[in-house]
Amino acid sequence: MSNINTLVSIIINNFNYAHFLDQAIKSALTQTYSPIEIVVVDDGSLDDSRAVIESFGSQVIPVFKENGGQASAFNQGFAKSKGEIIFFLDSDDYFCPQKVQEIIQLFAEHEDMSWCFHTLKYIDDHNGSAILVKQEKGSKVCDFRSQIKDARQFSFHAPATSGLVFKRSLLEQILPMPTADDVNLSDLYLKTLAMGLASGYYLDLELAVLRVHGQNRYTQRTDKATLKAQIDLLTGYWIRKNFPCFQKSAHKMFLRGMRALFAAPNDGDLKASKVISQYISEVSPAEITEVLFRRFYYQIKLRLFT
Repeated sequence: MSNINTLVSIIINNFNYAHFLDQAIKSALTQTYSPIEIVVVDDGSLDDSRAVIESFGSQVIPVFKENGGQASAFNQGFAKSKGEIIFFLDSDDYFCPQKVQEIIQLFAEHEDMSWCFHTLKYIDDHNGSAILVKQEKGSKVCDFRSQIKDARQFSFHAPATSGLVFKRSLLEQILPMPTADDVNLSDLYLKTLAMGLASGYYLDLELAVLRVHGQNRYTQRTDKATLKAQIDLLTGYWIRKNFPCFQKSAHKMFLRGMRALFAAPNDGDLKASKVISQYISEVSPAEITEVLFRRFYYQIKLRLFT
């Protein structure tokens, strides 16, 4: 793939982050690489986000939609884009100027790779100090297809949304993500399927900044255990439903979420209970036996040993 004329799409998803959005868009506009198109998806914001987006005029491609969550923003942004390489950017983060150039060069050097993830720089938005977060170390070619197909254990710390880049041909196999009323999938769905469908590359360079602030400070959430369990349950459910070839990993993820849910304080979560019931109703008798056995095992273990 040439690194001279390849059109790149940067998809910025935003919800009520008007105070961050200007810097995110400018970081996309000031990349050292061209050609680039910038698609800004506003997910029904109630603040001044629309005015910020419109202030950039024809420099960006705006998508204004009703609130539907990150998955629906990904779907609509991708549908509007035309680039062969897709970069995702959360609107409260921003790219370093050389990011696109660095990664397009990698795609030119490694023609077989279909995705590229990279290290993020985490900063405290309150005081600007760096925050140490466990991340993958060392640049390398990655191929986890067999591990994900067979649900074999492997160690890999994939970054958050602003560190994700995909070939369009790969995303066409994954998107659109499910967006039913009771579905709120995260980028875990994207990352898992991308790694299961194609080989890629991990670039150990801090090419984007992730702000840690009050609204996204995960470690301070009181419901983080329940939230993580919900994400695993939903991701496992929809991967099994849409990609049966990965059902072993889907089962593993689903059971991990179920175990975490029963360990969490709010183990009576109605949305999660609905997903569990739906999952069990759709799998084979042998799979039901395994799922139910593990469910009861986790419940009994927690009650006896906690």
